[in-house]
Amino acid sequence: MSTGKQKSNTLRVVLTWGLFVLMSAAIVAVFLTPSPMSKAAALVTGDVGVDPSKIYRIMYFHVPQAITATVAFLMAMFFAVRYLMTRSLDNDIKSFHANQAGMVFAILALVTGSIFARYTWGFWWSWNEIRMTSIFIMVLMYGGYFALRSSIPDAEKRASLSAVMSILFGIAAIFLMFVAPRIAATRHPTDSIVSESGDAAMSALVGGIFGTFILAYVGLFIWIWMVSVRIGRIEHNRAESAIEESGITPVIEDVGAGSKA
Repeated sequence: MSTGKQKSNTLRVVLTWGLFVLMSAAIVAVFLTPSPMSKAAALVTGDVGVDPSKIYRIMYFHVPQAITATVAFLMAMFFAVRYLMTRSLDNDIKSFHANQAGMVFAILALVTGSIFARYTWGFWWSWNEIRMTSIFIMVLMYGGYFALRSSIPDAEKRASLSAVMSILFGIAAIFLMFVAPRIAATRHPTDSIVSESGDAAMSALVGGIFGTFILAYVGLFIWIWMVSVRIGRIEHNRAESAIEESGITPVIEDVGAGSKA
């Protein structure tokens, strides 16, 4: 093994363990520190028999998950643009796996958001709650993206159409996550991170834990994405090698034809 490859493997191991320690420390801190919202100030709806100030700890998980999903979809959009510029299927692989990981985090945000709603507002779901509806629409959009990929056997045609969808959906994701909730009525706290005057609304402790979770989740996404891309490249190279050895040139069922999420 070359020295460069050894260093790369060592760095990968260090980053993996560093991510594990960061996430573990953040989770422990969540349950060993006071809730970010007092019982008196919590969004009480009343009849579920649970202190909503304790449930509000889910903010540490829910918000970073939504942020990470958006980061993933924007990364997918970036590599989609790169594919259209270069026509390199490696960029399609990168874009596909970013969307795949983003879908996982979006579903997690949807689930944790529903749990938050149940124990603070008294319902699991409401179509009138814009933030819940917007992330649900985003999940449906990217579900259509994966459905499209699975229906197109030609690798280059699939990559081109997927790239266009990734760009359009990436722009839509920004609107759904950051714009729509600010122009429509919502029960969600609008000043839990930054107050209406622009000052930090979190204490140093809460802000530190919250920021650590964002770093941990984004780091987890990048780790998942890097591993997925490596596997995708291996599968793609194997498919190409098999075709070259057979001497046949059929339509390639390339890696990333469907969602594995």
